[in-house]
Amino acid sequence: MQLDIRILLKKIQGKLTPKEKVRFDRWYSESESHRAYFEKVRSEMEGEADDDIDPEEAWKTLSPKLGAIKEANTGRLTFWPWAAALVVAVASYAFYHTFTDTDIPEAIVVSRPKTISIGTDKATLILGDGSEVALEEGATHDSNAHKSDGKSIIYSTAQQGNANLSFNTLRIPRGGQFFVQLSDGTKVWLNSDTQLRYPVNFVKGGDRKVELIQGEAFFEVVSSHASGYGAFHVQHKEQNISVLGTQFNVKAYADEQEVATTLAEGKLKVSVSGNKELLLPGNQVVWQGDTLQQQAVDVYDHISWKEGMFSFKDRSLADIFKVLARWYDIEVDFQNQVAADTEFNGLFKKHQKIQDILTLMEGSGIATFTIEGNTVTIQ
Repeated sequence: MQLDIRILLKKIQGKLTPKEKVRFDRWYSESESHRAYFEKVRSEMEGEADDDIDPEEAWKTLSPKLGAIKEANTGRLTFWPWAAALVVAVASYAFYHTFTDTDIPEAIVVSRPKTISIGTDKATLILGDGSEVALEEGATHDSNAHKSDGKSIIYSTAQQGNANLSFNTLRIPRGGQFFVQLSDGTKVWLNSDTQLRYPVNFVKGGDRKVELIQGEAFFEVVSSHASGYGAFHVQHKEQNISVLGTQFNVKAYADEQEVATTLAEGKLKVSVSGNKELLLPGNQVVWQGDTLQQQAVDVYDHISWKEGMFSFKDRSLADIFKVLARWYDIEVDFQNQVAADTEFNGLFKKHQKIQDILTLMEGSGIATFTIEGNTVTIQ
């Protein structure tokens, strides 16, 4: 028997209608796995759920973001965990899942050491003379050119027009993220394990050029008309992205063969070795080898990290754990290649413990996870 998640949530909140109570009681009595799963979800939610939240209204808010959910008979696992305070907090965890007798393993084996930390805002600022400044929450750093509160760095517009360019580099470690506002007003969000090199100021009337050395960054570029500058360029190795004023994401990690540029708003021109692609909103261009390939994508899946979320849609566990490893600064050991290749759908808050994420994933029956020290083993 299938059970709508809204009925499960309303049961926990004591808001079932008589008809819904009949459906819940039938589902609850069908198997021990159903009962065990319900008790686990209820125990996670106790003390954190908001009694004033209406599951129906919350669902109206959340469901459009879920997209098309594939049925279980497609062979592809469908499991959407939502953490508290996302859009409307239905509860500390809310799940979109079709419950059947085979969904829940007999026991969830996830060790819970306290050695793995959630990522934070932190970076190293490398100045033009090569000196380094640690930027982290609780520490401030000010100069004539910039000010930092430890979670972001804002560059002054006072030096615009100076033709003698001086460059800074921001280096974001694994387990970190950071925000920078450049001197022209362009905003850049930097993901874990990322390096961005840029001028302290741009030349008035000239093109603006920055270098994404590696990693992932989301750019919100001030238009040429509004800023008084020329086009904005993002360089990564042989790839050049030309911008007039737009919002886009670039992912260029050293351990991945592809470089993916995803456009949220505006227009982009991506060039590599004489090949060019004009990118329109909702599309992504992938650079691999000497080729550029453009395709339509769900933009939110590729920029959700900037909003404090992990969004995984039809992603293999191998790809998912690359993302998690950077944020939580963990090592990953796949002992089950079948699980590594299995596709999974999920949406998680970045500021929740990895142990909780693993427990939710394991509850779908996708794999077994254990933690030893800083290593997650997947079987």
